[in-house]
Amino acid sequence: MPPGECGCDGFGFLANANAKVNNDSVVDGNLGVNQAVKGRLRFGKRAFVTDGHTVAGEQVRLSDEASVDDVLTINLFRGATAVVRGTLELATLPLRSPFCELPAFSCAPGNDVVAVGPGATALPPGTYGRLMVGDGAEVDLEPGGIYTFCDVRMDRGSVVQSTDRATINVVGDVTIGAGSKLWTPPTVNDLPLILNVGGRRVRISQSVVIEAAITAPQAKLKVQRGGELYGCFCTDRLTTDKNVLLECVDTLGP
Repeated sequence: MPPGECGCDGFGFLANANAKVNNDSVVDGNLGVNQAVKGRLRFGKRAFVTDGHTVAGEQVRLSDEASVDDVLTINLFRGATAVVRGTLELATLPLRSPFCELPAFSCAPGNDVVAVGPGATALPPGTYGRLMVGDGAEVDLEPGGIYTFCDVRMDRGSVVQSTDRATINVVGDVTIGAGSKLWTPPTVNDLPLILNVGGRRVRISQSVVIEAAITAPQAKLKVQRGGELYGCFCTDRLTTDKNVLLECVDTLGP
């Protein structure tokens, strides 16, 4: 699937090597681990996958009180009180080949963008160095714009947003501080931004709201406690803290 597209009938949430969804988290979409050898997918206690959705991987592990619907796997391990509500079938792996590809892009080192709060910074499309958004600061992107950065750092309570879909290419890593938003307001769970990441880390801190189709084939995606991700992702590894929400938002229109 091309970067920036979420087809929620397929595996809208896909990690290549392994994925862990921690305690009391909710997955509203199909979640899979791609690789055919030692592709591990683990759910913590009371983790829940909503009706009509599939989890898949060479190994699927369900902790006590975890509840999933349909399962595709070679090896299923489940706690005594874990529940498979739907079907259990043999997985055909890899789930996607080629796994996940990025478009070519490069940044402009030294042409940094530094936003400090309070107040909003309107940023025109273009190629930049680092994007650094300070505590409580806001950066407004142009609808339909294409932005390329060397890396992105958003501090606590900051906002990067657009009123319509925009594309953010990041050569390096992405770090998003607690309570921040990367989204298309005002409605949560619609119209995700396109976030392409060439680095090895996408870190989403606690209580962050993300609306993004994330393509990060080399990265570890970490979502901390209370984080909410609306859209889709394709990443090397996934790990979440407790009480995380992953909701697939379909971007494939007619």
